[in-house]
Amino acid sequence: MAKRTIFEMCLAVIAFVTAVDIFWSIYLSESLLLHEENPAARWVIYWGNRLEINGVALLCALKVVGTFIVLSVCRAIYVRKPRWAWPVVGGVTAFQVWLFVYLHFGHLF
Repeated sequence: MAKRTIFEMCLAVIAFVTAVDIFWSIYLSESLLLHEENPAARWVIYWGNRLEINGVALLCALKVVGTFIVLSVCRAIYVRKPRWAWPVVGGVTAFQVWLFVYLHFGHLF
């Protein structure tokens, strides 16, 4: 039971950091194309704007879909091979925690 709770908490952290990231994307939408450091995100915003779709909205939609896929895959792995799920969810959670720290304290590094 405790392992399942920790697993679910990791998934919650992943979802929470995605929500914070989307918040900042929307909050900074006017200047996001100029300040975005991820080249793939810049590409999505640029092409979304070129296609007369709001590029930031497209980026946020892709973040939601991507996070849903990641959480679904993590859960599917956990159901089938729990021992394999721990390195996967641990790695994704560690990356999300790093992203959260970078988004809020990256200017200090």
